[in-house]
Amino acid sequence: MKVRPNIGILGGGQLGRMMQEAALPLNIQLRFLDPSEEAPCSVFMGCFHIGDWKDTNSVVAFGLEYDVIGLEFEDVSIRGLEELQRQGKKCIPSPNVLSIIQDKSKQKAFLRDTGIPTLPFQVFNTVGEIQSGWPFILKKAQGGYDGYGVKKIHAFEDIPTDWKGPFVVEPVCEIEKEIGVLVARNEHGETAVWEPVEMVFNAETHMLEHLISPSNLTPEFRQRAIEVALDCANKLDSTGILAVEMFLSSTGEFLVNEMAPRPHNSGHWTIEGAVTSQFEQYVRILSGLPLGQTSSIGFSATLNVLGAENADGVADDDLLRQNVAEIPFAKLHLYGKKKAKPHRKMGHLTIVAKTAEELHACLSKIPAKALRISSLPSKS
Repeated sequence: MKVRPNIGILGGGQLGRMMQEAALPLNIQLRFLDPSEEAPCSVFMGCFHIGDWKDTNSVVAFGLEYDVIGLEFEDVSIRGLEELQRQGKKCIPSPNVLSIIQDKSKQKAFLRDTGIPTLPFQVFNTVGEIQSGWPFILKKAQGGYDGYGVKKIHAFEDIPTDWKGPFVVEPVCEIEKEIGVLVARNEHGETAVWEPVEMVFNAETHMLEHLISPSNLTPEFRQRAIEVALDCANKLDSTGILAVEMFLSSTGEFLVNEMAPRPHNSGHWTIEGAVTSQFEQYVRILSGLPLGQTSSIGFSATLNVLGAENADGVADDDLLRQNVAEIPFAKLHLYGKKKAKPHRKMGHLTIVAKTAEELHACLSKIPAKALRISSLPSKS
């Protein structure tokens, strides 16, 4: 592979934007395909193409222009990637990995069949098939992400009537912690792992609110979490970045919840908090460069910046920037999304400290106004 190949990325959202920010110091230019003219990567003039990454023909036409195809969102055309592979293009991750990850029922079956610990599950094609067993967690097998398509069900009436099957149903688990581990794996099977992080999710939206790195795990539990994540990456034969989200149950067992074959919200802390960020690492893998070091620089936290409850229009970036500017130890990343909606992921804050005590002291000083972005008043 050339040291600086032509790289095309399916998707032009915030992950692609942070990939490009990591690629520029290496003098590597990425190109993006996204259906929205207002996507965060649209600011990269001449490197942004309008097209549907779910459409086979669009993916093939775009991909044929590049040596390597990456992605920032897994819900892309597998048939398109398979055709590109047949024509000699490198796809990282592979269509085979995506076919497992895209469908949560297949993903759960893969975990079960390969001996990776996970919660027991059932698959239903329609809500009418689900007649008992509550409380349980209901997940859309296809199309759910970032907390969307996940709901705790207490009674039949709680099942969303507008959701389409198939569905994955899991029992409610007594969780001690939710842990995330990022694994980088290149074409040669070489791996690098970042510190496990502890994730805190919103009980209603199931979206990540904040995370702490490193997680407060015993050395034995830390090693076990890393082993489980590496087992996932190796058994999948994945190439690129694999985010493994897992539960630490009240009985002391790690249970894999979900996997994502790309840079992930649980790894945003690595931009400031690790020697090599997840985004630079992905660019390195796409480019055929050696893996970078994943050791931590300090103690880190990431907090999501979301659309306010009443947000419905053009995002008020200026007000948010002013609010965060009052916090000298916080690093703001805005994703360039023009419209703010309730709970929409608009950016994140990162804090890096020398000690765990200093980190938690900083977290306690973050005001709510720095984590929610409102919309500008309507001109009508």
